[in-house]
Amino acid sequence: MFRALQQYDGNAIVDRLLQFLEMEKDYVTSEALLLVKDLLRKYPQWSQVCIATVGNISSNDVQEPKAKAALIWMLGGYSQDMHDAPYVLESLVENWDEEHSAE
Repeated sequence: MFRALQQYDGNAIVDRLLQFLEMEKDYVTSEALLLVKDLLRKYPQWSQVCIATVGNISSNDVQEPKAKAALIWMLGGYSQDMHDAPYVLESLVENWDEEHSAE
């Protein structure tokens, strides 16, 4: 996917990826969150566009442990761009005892 960003219109590719986050299917949301995390690690200049969409995801809609970890990473790393980041983190922490290991 990342090579595609170098060769094609990055805006269209990122827009399509972010559309997957809005599908409200837990397995699609989980995989898309993992890809967005990897995208931001390699291309942090996409953070404002991506975080605006990630900020609209309810932590209750993310079931996979690795996707929750990706969400937490983005919330921690880009919280300055999200007004609701502390509240999303708070709901994740409240349910932390019920979490299962990603491994």
